[in-house]
Amino acid sequence: MQLTILASAIWDQCDGDARHDGLRSAARLFAGCDDRDRNPRRANDDPQGNLSAGDHQAREAPFTGTFNTDGRWQVTPNVEVFADGSIGDTRLPDQAPPGVFQTETLAGTSLRAGVRADTALGLLGLSGYRSDARVSLYDIGLANQGPLTFGEYQTTYVFEASDLMKLGTGHSARLGLEFRRNADDSGSLILGRISNDIYAASLMWDWQMTPSLALTNAVRVDHLLLHFAGTLLPTSGLTTAAYNATTLTEPSFNSGLVWKLTDEDTLRLSLARGVQLPTLLEYALQVPAGLYNPFVSYAGRPDLAPSIVWNAEVDYDRGRPAIGSVLRTALFAQRIDDIISWPFGALLSFSAVHAPVFFSDNVGYSTAAGMELELKGHADSGFRWNARYALVSTTNHTPLGQGPVLTGTVDYAHSTPDHVLTGGIGYARDNWELDLRSRWQSSYLDFRLNPARTALNAVNIDNYITMNARIGYRVTDSLTVALTAQQFNQSQLVETAGPPVQRQIILSMSAHL
Repeated sequence: MQLTILASAIWDQCDGDARHDGLRSAARLFAGCDDRDRNPRRANDDPQGNLSAGDHQAREAPFTGTFNTDGRWQVTPNVEVFADGSIGDTRLPDQAPPGVFQTETLAGTSLRAGVRADTALGLLGLSGYRSDARVSLYDIGLANQGPLTFGEYQTTYVFEASDLMKLGTGHSARLGLEFRRNADDSGSLILGRISNDIYAASLMWDWQMTPSLALTNAVRVDHLLLHFAGTLLPTSGLTTAAYNATTLTEPSFNSGLVWKLTDEDTLRLSLARGVQLPTLLEYALQVPAGLYNPFVSYAGRPDLAPSIVWNAEVDYDRGRPAIGSVLRTALFAQRIDDIISWPFGALLSFSAVHAPVFFSDNVGYSTAAGMELELKGHADSGFRWNARYALVSTTNHTPLGQGPVLTGTVDYAHSTPDHVLTGGIGYARDNWELDLRSRWQSSYLDFRLNPARTALNAVNIDNYITMNARIGYRVTDSLTVALTAQQFNQSQLVETAGPPVQRQIILSMSAHL
């Protein structure tokens, strides 16, 4: 069992005329640790919870510590300045793309500042953001040859400008410009520095066609420039010039129609095209032969195409005033084109210099279709409730996993549960709050390397249920304490092909000063 303690505080201060001046700041501190992975136990004697000796060597107890603060200053009735920042330190045992279980430590900071102004030209916004993360991956290499430590230093800069305008009585529009720079420096994973510059422009248009009918359209265009400096594996046959000549331009959009049929009935239709750009490691990962495979190296590639996600959805909400509830029904369909596979899951190929290499690759497409039913509501007596059922059917259209030997973990058709059922009930009275939540999901496939770390195995994860409970008490108008039990129905539960997850008890306190 893991015990976590949370504390948070909010300070509000207004100087002078409350309509004109004010300062608000907030801080939250979170810390927690346990040693569950130093002494892993089996879940109901199920071998799913077991790991190889090498995987055990690469896992350390988790720890999380964060500090967040934000502030706002109302300079004038129409101008607001804001800023926020965070510092965090995390140690997390997780599963890596090759199917091994490792420990990732991440120490990062973030800072954002900006200004909003309500002017005759609209609501103007200007902001800047900067974050960095120092990442260390503790792993075991080929044939459990001993500890390996991979390091990265990731940085992100974002600058945004926007203008939200009201155009007459039935129209509003938002214009946006964004510049983003992502960079990853790693002498062990990339053998250099990979970065991209992304320039984006967006437009949102909201049209209230009639009192009961509204249409929203949003479009965005991203233009990416890739940059690389460093050393490339000779076996990859790739060149720095190929990386630095890589550009992408991709549009995305989202359209939604909301029709208020009656006071109790609402129909929603939506269609969207999303773009998932390759990550920096998918572009530039470089692992020489001998670490995970004695004869074959692993490499990213600059000519990866982005994954395109198409989504269509129909929602219907029906109010049930007699029981204080709303019944929601949704049907959806999705298709992902140009799925990106890591080098560790791709098919073997030969580079331009005729060397065997596992490259990052686009490996086909996947489809999904499903439905959701949800009932939620509340009563004047203080009770609240919700129940939701989701059904999804997915298909794979990739060359991966088609033969007798598994080649990767990209398997949407079997690695997603078909059925998910969630429900909850809560009650609030005077100073007390009580909540009970549960979630059940059907079985699915996960993946991990065999103990010898020579082949990938599929592992069936049986259906399981988790139950969480929370009790909160408002000591004063500004102080609340709460006790939360996560997964209280089982002390440990197999949710993945890795070690079982343990029950957590969380004690929290929040203050508004």
